[in-house]
Amino acid sequence: MKIGLLGGHGRMGLEIQKLISEQSNINLVSAPKRGEDFNSLFKSDVIIDFSLPQAGLEWIKLAKEKKHFVPYIVASTGWTAEQLQKLTEYSEYTPVIQSTNFSLGINALHQILSEAAPLLKNLGYEVKVTETHHVHKKDAPSGTALSIESTLEKSGYSNIEIEALREGEVFGDHEIKFFSPSDEIILSHSAKNRDLFAKGALEAAYWLYQKKQVSPVLFGIIPLETFFYERQGAQS
Repeated sequence: MKIGLLGGHGRMGLEIQKLISEQSNINLVSAPKRGEDFNSLFKSDVIIDFSLPQAGLEWIKLAKEKKHFVPYIVASTGWTAEQLQKLTEYSEYTPVIQSTNFSLGINALHQILSEAAPLLKNLGYEVKVTETHHVHKKDAPSGTALSIESTLEKSGYSNIEIEALREGEVFGDHEIKFFSPSDEIILSHSAKNRDLFAKGALEAAYWLYQKKQVSPVLFGIIPLETFFYERQGAQS
């Protein structure tokens, strides 16, 4: 599998490069630096994007001009509704997986919330989301917190309070607190390093590479059962 990287020289990009170097069946064929053109990305089987939306939009524009669309893993955050529409248009030509967080644990947390939140809402619990990231993170609230908000809204919650904290070098902590006058129920996820995000993105890329005939689709939250579980089953 030949991988192209957008944002390949940032924190997450370097983590991806490290993981690729340890794999015998994955090759990095392109990781253009800021200011370099993106034509080398056309050599890729799958592109992983840990850059900024502006770089992703530049790639989408070039792909449309060349009429050459490469399966696309979008792990960058901060996309506006208008920018996401461009990404959706790209997904009409080739498969796209877009998620605010490629951690297995966070995506499991979404599934837990989708089952627990409706029950707690019916029992009268209120909810608050708190997210903490390193001081270098530019978007606030985090994309993960906003996706948690979306999951909660589907369970009937509205006007959800989100507290965004920026402290030290925190990789990413997310807490969902359900509370009543009498008690609290807390669900949380804490990232201990960056490699869990890189591993998840590579796993998604592998799934797209294997599923060459998959219909073009844009995923908002990683569908664990459709590729992580399937990948594990294939290994057993």
